[in-house]
Amino acid sequence: MIEPAVPSRAPRWLLMAVKSAAFLASLPILGFAIYGPNNEQHIPFLQLANDPSLYPGDPYAAALPYYSGVLWHLMRIPFRYVPEVALLVALTLLQRLFFLFSAGRLARALSGGNEIAESVVWCLFAFKVVPFLGWGTVLPVNFEHTSIAVACFLLSLAFMVEGKPLRAGACLGLVGLANILHVAYGILLLALVVAFTRELRTRWNTLRGCLVALVVMSPAMYLALQTMDLPRIEPWVYLRLMWFYVPQHFFPSSWSIREWLIVGLAGAFVALAWVFGRLPHGARQTLLGVTVGHLL
Repeated sequence: MIEPAVPSRAPRWLLMAVKSAAFLASLPILGFAIYGPNNEQHIPFLQLANDPSLYPGDPYAAALPYYSGVLWHLMRIPFRYVPEVALLVALTLLQRLFFLFSAGRLARALSGGNEIAESVVWCLFAFKVVPFLGWGTVLPVNFEHTSIAVACFLLSLAFMVEGKPLRAGACLGLVGLANILHVAYGILLLALVVAFTRELRTRWNTLRGCLVALVVMSPAMYLALQTMDLPRIEPWVYLRLMWFYVPQHFFPSSWSIREWLIVGLAGAFVALAWVFGRLPHGARQTLLGVTVGHLL
């Protein structure tokens, strides 16, 4: 593990107090809701799984059993025995805690074990970090799969920085279980981080981590492959639907001038991380952190 270059300790009770305050502050600042974005897709999936007589003749409901998100398939079990509202409240709170933990864990890894940096990042994300590009929120008001996928990715990156390939691969596999599309994005981003960071290229065992990731995410891959034989809609219909639903996710032509400037800035930081790869450790870690932040 990388040794911190500066003193990084504070009383444990103080760090816990800061984290607790950040979590509690996130509830009114970020908001808190039982139902919200993406739930209109997944709550019917859970309801239909537990009561197949619901939504007779609905074509959307007929497609829900083939959904390839393993997370929501697993959620069918607690939703069968626990009241829906109570479970969604508990899951939303746990999701937020997990995300703050993962973000702080990455900060600690990038700073060489600095626990103060970890607490600072808890406070940062509690005050509503908004993605530079596209649409969405890093921490949503409700329980949904994207936030969990991103949290698992942050944890994977933290373990990668610390040179723990098996744990990094396991967390990357969890990204696939939460959202198989996001694992594709995550693999690309992790590949860029390794490619532009010489220290990681020389000491990170890519093969072992990738094998673990594939094993962990194999249920999601199996579910996705099962859908290949199902009837397909025309590509232009799908693209049209995506244009009306989330154009920022799929169509760069919908981005504003400000968002294109952000893309250029992120590219500039990647170039800096590459060109100045021989800088002292502290400067390299700072560049890596800023680059990852912009790409996220």
